[in-house]
This record gives sequence, C-alpha cells and structure tokens, in this order.
Amino acid sequence: MTLTTARYVAAAALVPSDPGDPQVEVLTNLVDSVTPPALMVGWGDPWVVAEPATVRGKLLRARLTVWAIAGRLEPGPGVEYLETLVAYVIDRIEASPYPWGLPNVSAPRVFPIGNLDYLAAQVAYLAPVTTSED
Repeated sequence: MTLTTARYVAAAALVPSDPGDPQVEVLTNLVDSVTPPALMVGWGDPWVVAEPATVRGKLLRARLTVWAIAGRLEPGPGVEYLETLVAYVIDRIEASPYPWGLPNVSAPRVFPIGNLDYLAAQVAYLAPVTTSED
C-alpha cells in the first residue's frame, strides 16, 4: 500500500456496515468542524519512519492515526461511548486484510476542533507503506 492510499484504505475499513455498528461519520481529512460521533483518519507524529532496506527496496512505516470523537464535553456517558468507539476502531482495523500493526491508544482527552472542545482518543498504527506502486 502506498502512503497516498493508506488513509482511504483505513477509512473504508471503518465505515459502518452492520446494524450494530456505531453510526459515525468517517473523515479522511483534518477538518475545522465535526458532527460527533466521528472518526477522523489522518497522520500522527512522526509521520514516516524508514525501515532497513528490503529485497524490493525501502520499506517505510507511517503513523496512521484515527481520532475517535465521541462528542462535545458535556455531562453524560461520554467516556463510555468513547470506549465503544475505540473498541470499534480496533476491531474493524484488525479485521481488515492489511497488516496495520498493533494499536497505540491515547487516554480520553479534550480535542479542540474549530474552537470547540470534544472528548476524543487517538488510535495510532505504524502501517507498512511504500512511496509508489513499483
């Protein structure tokens, strides 16, 4: 998989398809407004890490990050819903045929978007990628 297609492949794996899936919007770009619940697929830091040379050339690992956004900071079961979203992300990414690697998940935290505060967590993967299809 190439660096330019990884976000879209991950997003496709996250789109709700079963009646029991959380009804979330899956975003493939960073945005300045969001309607929760939402999953925003983007890049983490460091973005790309080089691996030792392989038979086919250089292998890279890119830090793909899914922001699980449960809702605005309001009284109610926000953390519980966030736990459901994070479990959903992990289950769906692990079920996809691509070897994303093991997830690294942040604790619930305030995530500002467009001057509004949301309850969110980051689910990050080090995904093997290449720079081209060659």
